[in-house]
Amino acid sequence: WNQSVLLHAAQPLDLPALRRSLAALVARHDALRLRYARAADGRWTQDHATLDARALDESLWLRQAHDAAGITAICQQAQRSLDIEAGPLLRAVAIEVADGSARLLLAIHHLVVDGVSWRVLLQDLDEAYGQALAGQPPVLAPRGGSYQDWALALERHAPERAGELEHWLAQRAAPALACANPRGPATQRERDSVEVRLGRELTQALLQRAPAAYRSQVNDLLLTALARALCEAGGVPRVAIDLEGHGREDLFDDIDLSRTVGWFTTVYPVLLEPAGGPGEALQRVKETLRAVPGRGLGHGLLKTMGTPAQREALRAGARPQVLFNYLGQFDGSFGEQARWRPAAEAAGDEVHPDAALTHEFAVNGQVYEGEL
Repeated sequence: WNQSVLLHAAQPLDLPALRRSLAALVARHDALRLRYARAADGRWTQDHATLDARALDESLWLRQAHDAAGITAICQQAQRSLDIEAGPLLRAVAIEVADGSARLLLAIHHLVVDGVSWRVLLQDLDEAYGQALAGQPPVLAPRGGSYQDWALALERHAPERAGELEHWLAQRAAPALACANPRGPATQRERDSVEVRLGRELTQALLQRAPAAYRSQVNDLLLTALARALCEAGGVPRVAIDLEGHGREDLFDDIDLSRTVGWFTTVYPVLLEPAGGPGEALQRVKETLRAVPGRGLGHGLLKTMGTPAQREALRAGARPQVLFNYLGQFDGSFGEQARWRPAAEAAGDEVHPDAALTHEFAVNGQVYEGEL
């Protein structure tokens, strides 16, 4: 159950420099050294492995590929090579392609990485690699607050969210969307994907003109459009959608998570009623989203750290069928002078084909090269 990026390198990869920069990355961000153990009673614990030079060397593979199919086959092997108990949780693969180009795959188990983490890791890798190429030992900026400190602080904070329970229970009161085969298998193997792009002009309108005109945010606009499409297609007046958030809320004065690598994501339900004209629907969706308490953090806290009654209440009943995540603008991560850019080839299966789907629909949006 991984997240990964496959990069097209602008220049041939320098393996010794890449190896040193990856070692600096793992040394700086201790989440990449997490290991998981399952006790006899079925409960899991996590702990940090010590820095092991041999293990770091083995976490970087060098492979050769003839074409796009060969690149993807190598990526597929790497995706399946992660081991949450023995490690590694990060696999890097330098791929030399027959046409003289190079690819770099970074596959990381989702237990220790999220979208914000990727921005930190890619920036740090670029800096460390540049230093190593110049013959300097990689020196990275200090990491953020401790993942462990954050978890313990959340555990103490959870009781303060008790008053949100009724709000979260009310967000699931939506009719189910029709399903042609409700008893069919719902696994990654059966999943299909569709990619839709907005042109540059419409994307600019989405990012700049429309938010200014409606005093709204990009999320408001996209969720209004999504909710209207789902309600129209399903013949229903309202729809429940699970939203993903970064989860790095500014709750505690002594914990700064801006440079902490880990999985912080929040997932919380919103009940959207997008009836009426577009402007009216947008206003109603905006009000619903602004009414979300604490940017959704309390939903996960009560569901996992609440009292037994709170946990049971939030785990019972139907959950939203749709997951939505707007990842923002990725153009800034890959400028014109960047050492690498997103590659065109497929990076293999990030999730095992037999894993259950968490939702019937997952809608992910991001802006790259000026297009949504």
